[in-house]
Amino acid sequence: MDLVEELFTSATSLVETAYCDQSFGINAFIGRVPTEAQVEIFLGQCGLYDNTRRRWIHMPWAPVQDTEVRYPVFNILQAILKHFGYTKTRDVFAPIDSKSLLLNYSAWLTIPSICALITEAEGAFHSVVDPAHNLSSGDVYPICASPIMVKTYGNANQAKDIVQLGIFAACSCFSMQSNRSAVYSLRITEQDVMLYLFDRSGTTFFSSFNIHENPLDFVRLILGVVSPDDSLIGFDTSVFWKGKQRFIRSLDDDGRYVCYPLISLEPFYKVIMIRSCGTICWKATDPITGMELVIKDTWVSELCMEVNLLKASKGLAGVSQIENSGDDCNRYTGPRFSDLNAGKPITEFESAQEFLCALRDAISGHRNLWKRAILHRDVHPGNIVIGRGKTEGTRGVLIDLSHAKRLNQSKSQSLFVRAAVGSHAFLSVNNLECYETGGASSPHNHLDDLESFFYVFCSIVFRFTGPKTVIRSPALLANWFNLHNSVALNSKKWMYFNDSVDELISPFFGPVFQALFRNLLDFFRSKVRDRRMKTEEGFFRVISQVKADSEEDYQKVLSLFDEAIYELARTPRSSKRLRANNSVEREGSTTKKRR
Repeated sequence: MDLVEELFTSATSLVETAYCDQSFGINAFIGRVPTEAQVEIFLGQCGLYDNTRRRWIHMPWAPVQDTEVRYPVFNILQAILKHFGYTKTRDVFAPIDSKSLLLNYSAWLTIPSICALITEAEGAFHSVVDPAHNLSSGDVYPICASPIMVKTYGNANQAKDIVQLGIFAACSCFSMQSNRSAVYSLRITEQDVMLYLFDRSGTTFFSSFNIHENPLDFVRLILGVVSPDDSLIGFDTSVFWKGKQRFIRSLDDDGRYVCYPLISLEPFYKVIMIRSCGTICWKATDPITGMELVIKDTWVSELCMEVNLLKASKGLAGVSQIENSGDDCNRYTGPRFSDLNAGKPITEFESAQEFLCALRDAISGHRNLWKRAILHRDVHPGNIVIGRGKTEGTRGVLIDLSHAKRLNQSKSQSLFVRAAVGSHAFLSVNNLECYETGGASSPHNHLDDLESFFYVFCSIVFRFTGPKTVIRSPALLANWFNLHNSVALNSKKWMYFNDSVDELISPFFGPVFQALFRNLLDFFRSKVRDRRMKTEEGFFRVISQVKADSEEDYQKVLSLFDEAIYELARTPRSSKRLRANNSVEREGSTTKKRR
């Protein structure tokens, strides 16, 4: 799934989960913006509101075009900023060519009718992404405080407006402002106003009220979305700048705040889907020890559950090792903790051998979790990092237990984990069938995650022609990212029953990887077929039976990797020195059906 499709999918999913809460609009921002008495003074002095007729003076009665409403609203916003002294750090921007966003992927770069902008950081510490951003570049998203939609009352449409504002929120804030955890937005017509809140739990809004009959409330909502208080409008202010250095503040195990200098100014991994765990991973330096570590933020409904699982996995090789877990959880950001042994993502391998060893040790780490009755459930390239060590068990690390679950230890019950979760492109055949059939598949167990490791292997050897050199995905792999489960499911089933799929493997990886691919393909083909037959028979093994066979499965897969690592080390064309020069796309490679 590319960025555009991901943004659109994120926004469209908000309609089904939107929650209407009348108290939300009635109470929003009270106590954190100027009082009603102060707003009344503004209404009496601004010259824009007629108290006698109870109407905003320049607002048209029956506009036809959205632009007829936009400019009166823009003037009201400017007057509010000036009167309340917000102009030092806030401004509003109304592009001349702003158009309504069409509901298709190609239009995602359009901007809202009006943007409340961050113009300057106040004080030595500030949380905005780029306060020195040059507006002349035409890109307002990095400094957008709140997107504002202006329409005629006749053009307003609740469902479409949520999608449109959701795309604005995803584009302007969640995707380009790495420390943004919530976004407020207004939809204003010549008659009414609606307030929306987009955060990791979805969308909250309230039924509209008349802007002419309720001017105090109207101005209050505007003051909220243009507020100079970064935390009020949804910034995580514990991620901040001091000069040209960016820091992240977190509690250590002793309850003391520690400010960690960030190695990279932007996170190396983040989820931009609005309604999601919102995982963000930063590379930072421990200010005391100087060690490099990963600091992770995530939003979870089961607050801090991942921290508990990480503590339970302490000491396991090949698994994230938590250094501290600050108790600074809140509605928007959830728990934050730092990981000592996580390195660079597996996609940043320097050699084929480094990639193979990292993946092998991550699989071993998964086995260690399984032995402690923890199932990861979200294996994909972003959750596998290259370890710091050179010995077996330290070369690769499995991270992110936000989707992990403890297993039911009962000997008389099926596995506790039945829901199919994980990253879509790397789901097992069994879990994809679960989506297709609504649950009539085998419960999620270690084999599903092992199969996901296989798809991680494929996604790299099919696409990389060398370290950090990627070609376009072949059609087979592209289908795995298709939003329609049936397409991804059929593509994976097709792969298991065709010869010559190994021709898709980049020449950079060579015959050792082709042999490993064929061996893994044979192993998982038999498992997919066996599980399917047992599902059709209605046979679900209890956890004791699954765990009894699981060690054999792990040993088989790990032995295949160990053999490949051994062969790779003794081949003359060692991938430690080999660098790819072949950029030929093999997307059209033909395959022959297995007889």
